[in-house]
Amino acid sequence: MSNSEIDLYGDGDDVFLSDGDLLIFNTVDEITTKAIEAGDPSIATRLGRSLHRGVRVSGIALCKLLWILRDNWAKFQADGVDDNFYNVAESEIGLAVSTVSKYCDMFESVFMNPEIPDDVKKRLLSKPVKTLLLLPALAKDASDVDWEEVAKTTNHSKMRELVKYYRGEVTSSKTSLLIRLDLQSGVLSCRQGEGLFESFGIINIDKVNTNPVVARAVNRIVRDTGIFEV
Repeated sequence: MSNSEIDLYGDGDDVFLSDGDLLIFNTVDEITTKAIEAGDPSIATRLGRSLHRGVRVSGIALCKLLWILRDNWAKFQADGVDDNFYNVAESEIGLAVSTVSKYCDMFESVFMNPEIPDDVKKRLLSKPVKTLLLLPALAKDASDVDWEEVAKTTNHSKMRELVKYYRGEVTSSKTSLLIRLDLQSGVLSCRQGEGLFESFGIINIDKVNTNPVVARAVNRIVRDTGIFEV
């Protein structure tokens, strides 16, 4: 885990949000609109750099800012920006390509998901980014998930257990297929018994961290197939 991710994760518990705390999301909307109208992403990346130093609500706002920039990057390019979104986010905000991709995908699959009720989304804003990154795997099966139960879950470990339950990977099961990806080495392995894992492939982590297309592809594979990251 990088220092940049630790800054956003916090201590793993929910935090109370006042109406004043939620004003940061209005600021993100205002700044990204100005950036898009001016054709200048630096207007938004300056705010992104500031948000990167914050925690919790600022962290989720950073995810939103990144997603909006990615979603509108074609407009910036039409206005003369030559570089791609991931390179700019990495150089101007200081986040690895793989991290930027995960944050964008989380915000899109959770907070832009029409299947998740708005009141649930508002309550999810109180959760650490670390916990929210568990949810894209559930969002693709939103019709089968009790999002009220998800919103009521109050810490990271309980959320992880809930995600396992909905994905059919209840911790008491010793026979369900379990695949994991080592984020340091890129080794893929599957469980072959209690506590025993057999490696069967490898993902080029260097390419994940430097190539935005590869990063998005790997994140989608992990999210849609239920692979655990360790």
